Amino acid sequence: MNKVLPLAALVAFALTGCGGSSSDNPQQPEPTPTPDPIPPVSELIRGTAASGAPIRGEVMVLDADGDTHTYLATDGGKFEFKRAELALPAIVKATGAAGGGSHEIYSLILEDQNITNITPLTQLLISRVSGVAASKVFDNFEQYKPALTLKALQEAQVELKSVLAPLLTAAEIEESFDLLNTEFEANYTSIDAVLDLIDIAWSDTSANISYKGNGYAAELKFNENWSNEKLSNSDGELTVEHIGNTLSYISSADKVLEGFIMAEEDEASAYLHPDAFWYGSTGLEIYRKLKDMYPNETDTMNRYKDYAIKQIAEDGSFLLSYTECYQDSPFATCGRSKAWFSEDQEGDITFMGRKDDIPLNVQAILIARRSAWADDQSAFDWSIEIDAFPDASSVCGKMPDSFNNTSWFAGIPKLAEMKDYMPVETVTITGNGIEGALVLDRIYKEVNGGIITACHLASSTYGYTDDEGLFHPLSLVIDGYAVDKQETIRDNTSYSVEYQYVDGSPNTTETITVGKGKVSDEEMAPYLASIDELRNTAGDFYMRWSRESQLATDIDVWVTEVNEYGSKRVAVEYGAHEVSSDELNALKHAYLVAFDEYGRSISVGYDFNN
Repeated sequence: MNKVLPLAALVAFALTGCGGSSSDNPQQPEPTPTPDPIPPVSELIRGTAASGAPIRGEVMVLDADGDTHTYLATDGGKFEFKRAELALPAIVKATGAAGGGSHEIYSLILEDQNITNITPLTQLLISRVSGVAASKVFDNFEQYKPALTLKALQEAQVELKSVLAPLLTAAEIEESFDLLNTEFEANYTSIDAVLDLIDIAWSDTSANISYKGNGYAAELKFNENWSNEKLSNSDGELTVEHIGNTLSYISSADKVLEGFIMAEEDEASAYLHPDAFWYGSTGLEIYRKLKDMYPNETDTMNRYKDYAIKQIAEDGSFLLSYTECYQDSPFATCGRSKAWFSEDQEGDITFMGRKDDIPLNVQAILIARRSAWADDQSAFDWSIEIDAFPDASSVCGKMPDSFNNTSWFAGIPKLAEMKDYMPVETVTITGNGIEGALVLDRIYKEVNGGIITACHLASSTYGYTDDEGLFHPLSLVIDGYAVDKQETIRDNTSYSVEYQYVDGSPNTTETITVGKGKVSDEEMAPYLASIDELRNTAGDFYMRWSRESQLATDIDVWVTEVNEYGSKRVAVEYGAHEVSSDELNALKHAYLVAFDEYGRSISVGYDFNN
């Protein structure tokens, strides 16, 4: 990391010999040293927006003249803007996604600075100097601007660094590191690793900052000095010894996940904890099933990203959430997952998976869907996608052929009772946007060409009854749980997942979350893709599109052929805005699926008959 110093007048002192001499050649003065060059004021101001994971979203700058300027923070949370466009000083607000959550954080740009970072720590500095929430400072910048001086911010840094001292020491952060102006990478090391290990709960007058391991916390009141505040719990203050190797948890887990998918079978055991359990499998069977599911993962790539430590247990194991993306599979390309990691007997971080014996992984994704065949083609319909996937072989593989389906839409799906094939009788989900409770009690199995192409949980009660009195269940993976148009889903909404066991064991619960909530059609409009070119004849399918938003990532195109029920997936290469195939018949419609920066699924349907 390079420390970028603010411009200041440097005074050079001539070093002269002290004392006299009786020699005929008196001591000559030492030569004047050449001062280090002053960093020039750059035409660009750059920085990193991060809250543990890098923030992907928008950076809004409110400058000294009251003008606002909007920029993008993309890969690695990096952003930059032209100095000439801004009247400094300015206050900055970054809004976007990091670690599966929705974030709004603040920072400052002072005069003569080339670097400005945007993190929860820079937000704390603003609140300490102003005495109020940073959001209030942003809304009333002219009022608070005189107090936001370099000297006041440096004094606030001293206070904040004293609170974070054990973490900064463990991360080997140099004393000269400036939280506001020292450039860093959001790569889960150094100061970014510190951000990974703290949570901050904000109020109008204070912030509660906590270390994710063992409940060490401190309340930081904005209008009081923080020098005597320490991260502590009932056992005492947080120390470097308590932190141990937690700062390397994410970088170690990243190497485990990437190494495991690329490993040969004789190497795979090194990545697995002795107690590893995942989707109903233990030991090397986990590896074999992963290879069966993703057989074409042969290239080195960044498959796993956007990490967030959700919990650190007393035994040092930690629950990590992350986004996973694969190159080629019979299933959807990207999704959000979570798993436990821990140290093995040799002290290496290894994969644990789940800590219970449930062969299942449950996640929620917010879907915004727009269809060309809907009555109102400008409106988005919102739903909560429930991805509850059991292990295909050990669960759906045991179900008889009488439960085989070729497509969810080929008649009324044949569903098996969950309790007959799993140790769990029901999975009940409650939370914002769900009326009462959603009970999953059935299993859907799809088989095509002798291969299981889908295996997920379903509900025997969520659906509709047709004119003939027949009940049609709705797919919680494809359709999702429909959210009423008047219903509000807040940012970072949590859902409770409760498991009822077949053998009568006490129910267990876990929490799943969605990042950004439901917003208006106007706010979603930039994510709409427009078709720029289309060829839709048998053996020659080509589709190219564009959209206003640069923050959406296109994932798949799901197409339905004429006279067919089920959909087929055409994968979108990373960064591409086009797909093609010579293996499809003429199509009747297609859904282009993208993820926005928050992980919401943006699904747009196109009708090729019109």
